[in-house]
Amino acid sequence: MIKRTNPEPMDIINGMDEKDEKGLISKVKETVANEDTIYDVIVVKNDKKIIVAYKVKHLQRFHMKKIEKTVTENLEEKFPKNDFIVSSDYKIFLESVRLNELLKKKDVPEKKARKKFKEIEELQKELI
Repeated sequence: MIKRTNPEPMDIINGMDEKDEKGLISKVKETVANEDTIYDVIVVKNDKKIIVAYKVKHLQRFHMKKIEKTVTENLEEKFPKNDFIVSSDYKIFLESVRLNELLKKKDVPEKKARKKFKEIEELQKELI
């Protein structure tokens, strides 16, 4: 749990200009990574929805709700046109990493990637 994976931010293929979208999700990752209580972040984008999963430094675990609220507020303030799914849950982080690995393969069908994104979204809703 201490090891950093530091995965690249990914976008599920949506027919938009990849340079612009890559810049957006990189800025989202940078915004979250700048929090001093967080040490690893993964960002996956699907249209206007963005999953942001992160790991909290060990001694900050007692403040996880406060950290999640702060991160969510910062993202919604900086990027108001997007919907964020913010989570510090390790299972969400792992599933997002798996989706990220899936997206790195060039021949992955968009339908399969969107289905996996939807599964992560449902998993987050169960946790609430």
